[in-house]
Amino acid sequence: VLSAADAAALDAAGALFWRLQASARLLTGGLLTPDDLGEGGRRLILRETGHDSFEALQAAMAEASDTAATIVARVLGVA
Repeated sequence: VLSAADAAALDAAGALFWRLQASARLLTGGLLTPDDLGEGGRRLILRETGHDSFEALQAAMAEASDTAATIVARVLGVA
C-alpha cells in the first residue's frame, strides 16, 4: 500500500513528533510553550529533535505534517 519513500516519510514524521512529545512530557505536564521554558528546557527540546532553533523545528513540523497528511489522504483515496 505504501511505497518505500512514503513509509520513510511517515516514519520520519512519527519520530519527530514522538521525540517532541517525549521531551515535552519531561518538562511540563501540559501545553509546551517555548517562551515558558528556561534555556535548559529549550536546549533539551532542540537537541532531542535535532534542530538549531524553534523556528527550524516549527518548519520541520509543518513540513512533516503536510507530507504525512498528503500520504494518508492519497492512500485513503481522498486526495
